[in-house]
Amino acid sequence: MNAMDEQKPQEQQPAPRPVPQDRSLWRDPVPPSRQYLDQLSAKVLDPATGVPVDNVDPRPTVYVGTRLNVSRLFDVADLLDKLARVAEGLGWKLELLDSLESKTRYGILRVRLVVADATSKRAPDAWALLQNARATFGIAAMQGVGLDHLLFIRTVTPSPFHTPTPFHTPTPFHTPTPFHTPTPYAGYGDREPMAYVGPRPFRKSDADIKGRRVVVATLDTGCGDHPWLNGVVKTDVKLDGEAIGYDDAPSDPEDYPDQVGALDGVIDAYSGHGTFIAGLIHQACPDADILAWRIVGSEGPVVESHLVHALERIAEVACRYRDGRGGQPIDVLSLSLGYYHETPQDLLFDPTMLRILQRLTAAGTLVVCSAGNDGTARPMFPAAFAPWLDGSGPVS
Repeated sequence: MNAMDEQKPQEQQPAPRPVPQDRSLWRDPVPPSRQYLDQLSAKVLDPATGVPVDNVDPRPTVYVGTRLNVSRLFDVADLLDKLARVAEGLGWKLELLDSLESKTRYGILRVRLVVADATSKRAPDAWALLQNARATFGIAAMQGVGLDHLLFIRTVTPSPFHTPTPFHTPTPFHTPTPFHTPTPYAGYGDREPMAYVGPRPFRKSDADIKGRRVVVATLDTGCGDHPWLNGVVKTDVKLDGEAIGYDDAPSDPEDYPDQVGALDGVIDAYSGHGTFIAGLIHQACPDADILAWRIVGSEGPVVESHLVHALERIAEVACRYRDGRGGQPIDVLSLSLGYYHETPQDLLFDPTMLRILQRLTAAGTLVVCSAGNDGTARPMFPAAFAPWLDGSGPVS
């Protein structure tokens, strides 16, 4: 562990930035349908009905309804004690989904809320508990506790039937009928038939490469078989013999593309996305080696806690290579996913993911994140950890 890793978490926290005055372009995307929310017992935060706390001005977001993340960067025991005391007053109790013991200080501990007894009159809700804890102990005292957000790799309103969105608007010539579902305009972000008749990208032989090849990693839906990518993409890079992300064959969307609604005749929304991303990388840099890890299912979405765990392990792989302890070189990490934090402009977000990304960059990895799929200027994380143009972001 290097000197940077030994610094205290509080010393790493950036100073609050000025709040932007103009949020006219911060349009809140349309929430996902129940089809997606129900997969993970997720909820949409409604600021109009949420528990109010002074100096907390939330916006809508999507989160696992009965789960909180507690950062191991802070005093976990103290935070759990505070949460348990507030939960008891609400008729709830905490269940730990992860062990308190951990080999790393960069991860998170997941906490599930359950009803304490039959007298409880309110269903457990992570946002309500977090806000009540902030109101009881103060905002600063609860830093390190956050919602378990849902992340998406395309617009947050995906649908196998092309539900109308700002990018999938039916026209008079695409009127919805029982036999004609609305379709997007050509080139506007959904599957469309195409044929490519040009040559495959030219890749130099190992003998013609000076030094080692550039390594680009993706954390997406994995990567399927493709003649261009054979010998280029590795999908089996592990840490201490354990897989990073998911590696169970039955849920692999690249091999089994229609897992949700198998009788609807439509490939699942995210199936093939990882192979597509790997193909783009190969076309842009055919001499690069590609690592493809899977964190996204065939219909998504991605749970923040799962993403943090995978990123933590990827950072360890990169740091071991930097320190000469094995590992694997990772020059670029592509994250084609993101979420909208409820309080993006201040320090109420969980800093764990930021610290892991900082650890990756310290190991020489350039992290590239997606943003903009929903046609809004509202900040999307983790891309929004980069400095904002108006200087009002959480990181300078």
